[in-house]
Amino acid sequence: MIFDTFDHYTVYLGLNPALDAALQTLAQQLQQPFDPETEQLAGGGWFFGTQYGTRARTELKAEAHQKYIDVMAAADGEETIYWKPVSELQTVFAPYDPEIEALLAGVDSDAIPLRLHPGRFVVFFPEDAHAPGGMSGTQSSTIKKYIAKVPI
Repeated sequence: MIFDTFDHYTVYLGLNPALDAALQTLAQQLQQPFDPETEQLAGGGWFFGTQYGTRARTELKAEAHQKYIDVMAAADGEETIYWKPVSELQTVFAPYDPEIEALLAGVDSDAIPLRLHPGRFVVFFPEDAHAPGGMSGTQSSTIKKYIAKVPI
């Protein structure tokens, strides 16, 4: 997992050409008005904008992917994303299913909370279970963010 600010995104360029394209595209997209359209990424994969209300931790499910790296960046609002290594998950609801390209699990009490807000980004690799959409306070709020699906 990588969790950082866009001030430092260039440090991660060179790890993977498709990841480079995702980070560069997201950095540019965040300079423009929010756009929920889905677009193809240079080097494969795609990205899209999404908007939703955050929920209590108990309402979330963790997921992990094997074919794609998830790159997330907030355009507006804030959410808490819970992270934990897949190898340490205690409650797996559904093992990896290639039809939905995900493993689904509960959000364990020791999952690490990451606060995603404008200016920050997070990259989740196959070994990273992540549960996005968590409230950052005691009330639900709306987050607008971009997600890039980067092929491995």
